[in-house]
Amino acid sequence: MEIKMATKQEIPMAILIGFLGFIAVSFFSVTAYAETAAKTPASSAQSSTGFGSGLSNVISDFQAKLPAMFRELSPEDVGHKPRIKTHFAATSSFTTDADLSKDKAQPAWLARAATGLTLEMPIGDRLYTEVDYTFAYATAQGPHISENTFTHNLSALARYTLTDATQLGLKHNIQWSQVPGAFKDYFTLSTTTAEVNHRFSDILSGYVQDTFQWFQDRSANTSTRVNQEYIDNGVGSGLSYDVTDRITLKPSAVWNNRNFTQQNGKDYWQVAYQLGAAYKLGSQTSLEAHFGHNFREFSRGFHRADNGLIYGVGIANNVTHKLSWHLNYDHSVVDTFDTNFLKNDGAEATNLDNLDRNFRVMSSHRFGSGVKYNLNEKNMFALFGDVQLLNGRAQDNVIRGKSNDEITMELGPSYSFRINKYLSLDFRYVFGRRFESEDSGAGRPSYTFQKIGGGLSATI
Repeated sequence: MEIKMATKQEIPMAILIGFLGFIAVSFFSVTAYAETAAKTPASSAQSSTGFGSGLSNVISDFQAKLPAMFRELSPEDVGHKPRIKTHFAATSSFTTDADLSKDKAQPAWLARAATGLTLEMPIGDRLYTEVDYTFAYATAQGPHISENTFTHNLSALARYTLTDATQLGLKHNIQWSQVPGAFKDYFTLSTTTAEVNHRFSDILSGYVQDTFQWFQDRSANTSTRVNQEYIDNGVGSGLSYDVTDRITLKPSAVWNNRNFTQQNGKDYWQVAYQLGAAYKLGSQTSLEAHFGHNFREFSRGFHRADNGLIYGVGIANNVTHKLSWHLNYDHSVVDTFDTNFLKNDGAEATNLDNLDRNFRVMSSHRFGSGVKYNLNEKNMFALFGDVQLLNGRAQDNVIRGKSNDEITMELGPSYSFRINKYLSLDFRYVFGRRFESEDSGAGRPSYTFQKIGGGLSATI
C-alpha cells in the first residue's frame, strides 16, 4: 500500500479549517444539549451532579438508541457479547522548532486528530477476538513550513483460554505512518506476536513468545532507505516467581535475528538474558532492578561481535493516596530505530526515540522521573523529566565511520481533566534540548525547542 504526503492543493486550508470547525461545533453542540438535558424536569435529579454527569447521561441515552452492537454492555455481558466502540483523540500545540533544526528554527502550529472503530467479538467462553482500525491526520503550519500527513493503523488480536492455567494469544499490527519529526518520511511497520502464558502454581508463572517484524522505509530521500529497511524475528521466554510476599524474581531471555534489505553491514543475530527482581518495601514503596548481558554477532564489519551489560533500577512511591512519584535508570544496547513509540491515538513521539540510524548499535543511559498528584477523581497534575545519553562508536557507523556522543533531554508539567467516563482533556508544556555533539553525518545537530498544547480524548 503506497501512502503519499498530501500537498497544499490536495488539502487546502479551507478544508482544514472546516474540519476543525466541525469538531468544535460538534463538541459545543453536545455540550449545549447536555446542559439542556440537565435543566429538564426528568434530569433535575442529575443536574446537581455537574456538567460531566449530565454529558454522560446524554451519551448513555444516545447509545441506548443505537443497534445492540454499539450499545454500552452491562457488567454481566462484558466478555460475552460483541460490541463496536468508537474512539477519538485530538491534540493541538505550538512549538518553537517544528523540524528541530539548528540553523533556522521553524516555529509552527501542530495539530493531530485520530479516530477509529474497535470491534470486540467474544466467541464462546474461551475465545476473545478484537479488530481495530484508526485513521489519523496531522498538520504543521508556520511561516516557513506547511506539511500534512496521514496515518493508518490496523490491528487484530485473538486470545484463547486453553485451560484455567494456560492462555494462547496472537496479535498483529500494521501501520503506515510518518517518522516522528520528519514530515516527509513515511514507513510501514508490521508486527506479529504469538504467545503462550502458563501458570504453574500460585507463585510461579511463565511465557514463551515469538515476534516477527517487518519495517519498510518510504521516505522521500531514497539515499537513506538502505540503512533502514529490515525484517526481524525474535523468540523470548520468561518466568515470574514469588519468592515471598515481598520479593519476586523475573528471569528472561530473548534471541532475535535482523536482516536489512541492502545495508548488510547492519545484519546481526543476538541473544540477551537478564534477571529482574521486584521488592516491596511496604504498602507504598516498591523497588525494581534487572541485570543481564547482551551478545550481538554482525555478519560484516571490522568488529564482528559486540558485548554489553544491560542493567537498571527503579523506585516508585505512593506518598499518599493522591501523591506518587517514580525514579528510574536504565542502561541498554539499543537499535538505531526504536519502534516503541507507536500509539494509535498518541499525538507524536518524544524526540528521544528518534535515534541516529547510521549505526549498527548504540549504547544508551536513560534517566526518567515523574510526579503525579490526583487532586480528586477528575483532576490530575503531573511533572516528567527524561534524559538520555547515547554513544555510537566509529566502527559501528556503516556510512560515515564517525563516532557520535549526544545528550538529549525533555521535561515539563501536564494537567488532565476527566470530564466523565467518556471524555478527558489534557494540557502539557514540554522543554526539549539536544546538546551539541560530533555530527555523525546523519543530521544530528543540537537544538532547543518548547512546545505547549492540549488535547481531547473520547471513547464511546
